[in-house]
Amino acid sequence: MSSRPRSGCSSSVRGPARAPPRARAPHVPRPPAVLVSPRPSWTRIGKQTQEEERVTKAEVVDQVAAEADLSKNDAGEAVDAVLKVIEDALARGGEVNFTGFGKFTVAERGARQGVNPQTGEKIQISASKVPRFSAGSALKKSVKS
Repeated sequence: MSSRPRSGCSSSVRGPARAPPRARAPHVPRPPAVLVSPRPSWTRIGKQTQEEERVTKAEVVDQVAAEADLSKNDAGEAVDAVLKVIEDALARGGEVNFTGFGKFTVAERGARQGVNPQTGEKIQISASKVPRFSAGSALKKSVKS
């Protein structure tokens, strides 16, 4: 350590008195910021993939109408009917199988213990049923190529 002398001010001597703190403006809530991903949609953390294509229900209806030579209204009703049949079958605990495409089933999740992320408190999560889909061989082959 150097043996330089300390400055001439002692710790009991203070500079000029500080101005009193300013009054703060009242809090005005702001609308939430729009979160924009800093990465393009085709990237993932640590892995770059080809650009993802997302198809909406309206686009499915348009494609069904074109493929089956139906009006958009009729195609929309047909798509809704298929989804309703699948939903009803799963609600009854059954399964729906489209050979080559895949199978919709209901899986049982057992009761388990979880942690509340806000408080760290351990909580009991009750058993539940969840829908599952397993792809068929033709669909898997189509996706691979």
